[in-house]
Amino acid sequence: MSPTALYRFQLPELQAILECHINEFFINITMLCTYSDIVLILSLSVELLMYTTQRHTI
Repeated sequence: MSPTALYRFQLPELQAILECHINEFFINITMLCTYSDIVLILSLSVELLMYTTQRHTI
Protein backbone atom coordinates (compact mmCIF):
# COMPACT_ATOMS: atom_id res chain seq x y z
CA MET A 1 0.00 0.00 0.00
CA SER A 2 1.50 3.31 -1.04
CA PRO A 3 1.51 6.36 1.25
CA THR A 4 -0.85 8.18 -1.13
CA ALA A 5 -3.37 5.35 -0.85
CA LEU A 6 -3.50 5.91 2.91
CA TYR A 7 -4.38 9.59 2.53
CA ARG A 8 -7.88 8.57 1.43
CA PHE A 9 -8.51 7.44 5.01
CA GLN A 10 -9.24 9.77 7.88
CA LEU A 11 -6.82 9.48 10.79
CA PRO A 12 -9.25 7.64 13.16
CA GLU A 13 -9.89 5.07 10.41
CA LEU A 14 -6.15 4.66 9.92
CA GLN A 15 -5.64 4.12 13.64
CA ALA A 16 -8.48 1.59 13.71
CA ILE A 17 -6.91 -0.32 10.81
CA LEU A 18 -3.53 -0.25 12.52
CA GLU A 19 -4.98 -1.40 15.86
CA CYS A 20 -6.81 -4.22 14.11
CA HIS A 21 -3.58 -5.39 12.47
CA ILE A 22 -1.70 -5.09 15.76
CA ASN A 23 -4.36 -7.17 17.53
CA GLU A 24 -4.17 -9.81 14.80
CA PHE A 25 -0.39 -9.64 14.98
CA PHE A 26 -0.31 -10.39 18.71
CA ILE A 27 -2.82 -13.21 18.27
CA ASN A 28 -0.76 -14.66 15.44
CA ILE A 29 2.56 -14.28 17.23
CA THR A 30 1.56 -17.10 19.56
CA MET A 31 1.04 -19.25 16.46
CA LEU A 32 4.36 -18.18 14.94
CA CYS A 33 3.37 -15.19 12.87
CA THR A 34 4.68 -14.81 9.35
CA TYR A 35 7.33 -12.43 8.10
CA SER A 36 4.74 -10.61 5.98
CA ASP A 37 2.70 -9.79 9.11
CA ILE A 38 5.72 -8.11 10.68
CA VAL A 39 6.45 -6.17 7.48
CA LEU A 40 2.81 -5.07 7.27
CA ILE A 41 2.80 -3.82 10.87
CA LEU A 42 6.07 -1.94 10.41
CA SER A 43 5.05 -0.37 7.10
CA LEU A 44 1.66 0.71 8.47
CA SER A 45 3.31 2.14 11.58
CA VAL A 46 5.84 4.09 9.53
CA GLU A 47 3.19 5.38 7.12
CA LEU A 48 0.91 6.40 10.00
CA LEU A 49 3.81 8.26 11.58
CA MET A 50 4.64 9.97 8.27
CA TYR A 51 0.96 10.83 7.80
CA THR A 52 0.60 12.39 11.25
CA THR A 53 3.84 14.38 11.05
CA GLN A 54 2.96 15.63 7.57
CA ARG A 55 -0.49 16.71 8.76
CA HIS A 56 1.04 18.69 11.61
CA THR A 57 3.60 20.45 9.42
CA ILE A 58 1.01 21.64 6.88
